[in-house]
Amino acid sequence: MKVLRRTLPWLLLAAVCGCGAGGPPGSLDRSFGSDGFATVSTSAQWVAAGGAVVQPQDGKLLVAGQEHLRSGVNNLVITRLLASGRRDPSFGKDGITTVPNGGTDSGADIALQTGRSWLPAPRRPQPSRCQTRSDGTRDASFAARGVATMTVCEQSIATGVVQARDGKVAVVGQASCGGQVRMVAARFDADGAPDRTFGASGLKQFSPPSAGWAIAAQPDGRLILAGQWGIRAERLRHAGRAIERSRRT
Repeated sequence: MKVLRRTLPWLLLAAVCGCGAGGPPGSLDRSFGSDGFATVSTSAQWVAAGGAVVQPQDGKLLVAGQEHLRSGVNNLVITRLLASGRRDPSFGKDGITTVPNGGTDSGADIALQTGRSWLPAPRRPQPSRCQTRSDGTRDASFAARGVATMTVCEQSIATGVVQARDGKVAVVGQASCGGQVRMVAARFDADGAPDRTFGASGLKQFSPPSAGWAIAAQPDGRLILAGQWGIRAERLRHAGRAIERSRRT
C-alpha cells in the first residue's frame, strides 16, 4: 500500500497500490485503479492524506484520513474503494464520508465491525472514536451522534483502535498532562459509553514520558499496547491493570 500527501488545488486523499498480481512479488498491480494507483479527490481546498487502510471480506478497501482546509480546519474523512480501485458509489457521497466535528480531526486508524466501520479521530482535545454504518452514514445510536469522546488532561490524541470479541472497543494514544506526555488507553462499551470496569472509569494512564501508537487484542480479551519510551510494550488484563511490560531505552 502506498499513501501519498500532496499540496495541490485539488486534493489527493490516498493512493493505494496492489502488489504482485500478474508480476513478481512487490510489483505494482497495474489492473488496480490507474496503473496501480487509486486517487480520491475531496471538496477541500488545500491538502488531504490517508492515515490507515483496511480490507473487509468483500474485497473493498476502507481508507481513513483527513482533509485540511485553507481556513486551518481539519475534517475526518473515510473513503471506500471497490476492489478495482474505483470509488464505491454506495458509500457516503460517491464513496466519501466527511465527518466535520470541531475542526481538528483526522483518522489515524480504522477497525471493522460487522455492518459498521470504527474510526478514532486522533487530533482532538480528547481521544475519541467515530462509528459509521456500512453505507458511510454516522451511527446515531452510538454515543453522541456517532462520536464518543473521553477527556484526558489538557490535550490528548488517539492513534490506534481495536475491537475485542465481546464487542467492546479499545483506543490507545497519548495525553499531555501538566507538560508531560504519557501513554493512555481507553475502552468503550458497544453503545459508546466509557467501560467503567476498565482502569479508572474507562481510562488507563501510564507513567510519563511515554506515548502510545498501536493496539491489538488477544483472543482472551487482553490488550497489547505498543508505544514510545525508547521502545515500550504493555499487556493489560481485562480490567486495564498491567501484567507484563517490556522496555528498551
